[in-house]
Amino acid sequence: HCAVRLTANLVQITARRAVAFQTAACLSLVLLSALSIPRAYAPKQDFLGALRLVEREAAPSDRIVTLGLAGFTYRRFYNKDWPALETLGQLNELRAGASRVWVIYTFPPEVRAVYPEIMTALQNDFSTLQTFPGSVGSGAVFVCRSNPTRSAGLIPGGF
Repeated sequence: HCAVRLTANLVQITARRAVAFQTAACLSLVLLSALSIPRAYAPKQDFLGALRLVEREAAPSDRIVTLGLAGFTYRRFYNKDWPALETLGQLNELRAGASRVWVIYTFPPEVRAVYPEIMTALQNDFSTLQTFPGSVGSGAVFVCRSNPTRSAGLIPGGF
């Protein structure tokens, strides 16, 4: 009778420990999941960093424009009325009328596919001042600024 009672007590202790272990394991998983929340809800692209750079560095006579999907973000979420580039001619007109032109864009594969002439002009006639990394694929935000033209009235790439 004593052995049965001892065995029953051991089984209860083991069962209690199993429940405690399972509860601790479950709580540990919940805590580990909670640690990932800030990363999951953090901005995927640093549009704000690019905005701060341009607003800090651009002169009043400079023009600021967006290219591709960046335009939507700056209009919709930051209330910026910066023009969205559509053509190389538009870019050249801006360069002819401003001391410097700033271009902000993201997703280079999309920009190359949709605006190949503008992308060529950015590579040849602009400097990339800073790249703001993003956590989405190809989602870095690029800030480019026009280089001085070779001579007044002559803009590489022409109209």
